[in-house]
Amino acid sequence: MRATSDYFSEQQVNEFLNAFFTFKNYGENYSRYEIFLSQQAKKREEKRRDQGNFLPQFFGNSVFLSSENYIRIVNEYQIEVICYVIRQIDSLNQEGKIVAKNIEKEVMLKLYYTFEETDSHFLIESYEQLDSL
Repeated sequence: MRATSDYFSEQQVNEFLNAFFTFKNYGENYSRYEIFLSQQAKKREEKRRDQGNFLPQFFGNSVFLSSENYIRIVNEYQIEVICYVIRQIDSLNQEGKIVAKNIEKEVMLKLYYTFEETDSHFLIESYEQLDSL
């Protein structure tokens, strides 16, 4: 029998990061990264997105460039990943107009994966942005 951690790969981390950090307008990428989320994470994300609709966004045209991922297997059902992500964004003013293009930003993200036995794969249970560098 395979260990549950055999169902996990760094490739799925990078696929999530690419979907999460690549968008023209903030929030439009949700349909691309929701497939990587557990049901509980989807519910939390919907609340987060609803709250974000009222806040102005000062960046757009985000593109995932690369990441270094540090994977820690907590146990056979939980995996924690620290991601050091480099992305490119455009800075926007309050009217949504571009004021600076192609700015490289570094972001650290912590992902918590749990194993879904029904589908035999890991999904993101939660994530949090760590202090930006």
